[in-house]
Amino acid sequence: MYQLHGHALRKHADGVWSERYDFPLLATPHFFDRIIQGLRFEGHTLITTMIDVVRLLIDQVGIDESAPLDQWPTWQHSSSAWFALDYGLAAGDIPNHGGVVLRTIIPTAGLHPDRREDWEAMRAAGQHVSISRLSPS
Repeated sequence: MYQLHGHALRKHADGVWSERYDFPLLATPHFFDRIIQGLRFEGHTLITTMIDVVRLLIDQVGIDESAPLDQWPTWQHSSSAWFALDYGLAAGDIPNHGGVVLRTIIPTAGLHPDRREDWEAMRAAGQHVSISRLSPS
């Protein structure tokens, strides 16, 4: 499994503070292979794709801010999901709380006609995350 990490350096009067962040997003080896096979020549990498999905999770799935810290993040909705990115359709699983797992990604050029219609409809509606069943966490 691959996980997205962040590292920030902040300068202040006493020196530099270093902070590390573990984002709640994991990717399977299959997902990584699909990135390498289908998207690397278009300028997309595992990291840029994971950042795009984190943005969608925060904007369109939402985190329950009232959940206990030991269950961070607790998602407002959970189930299997599709993420309509500018350059493809990613599939993953959103648990009640914890890291989201990305299973696969299909570049837009490789989408089956029915999936391409779904992707286009999601993008046109501004709903870039489609959750199989909207189940509150």
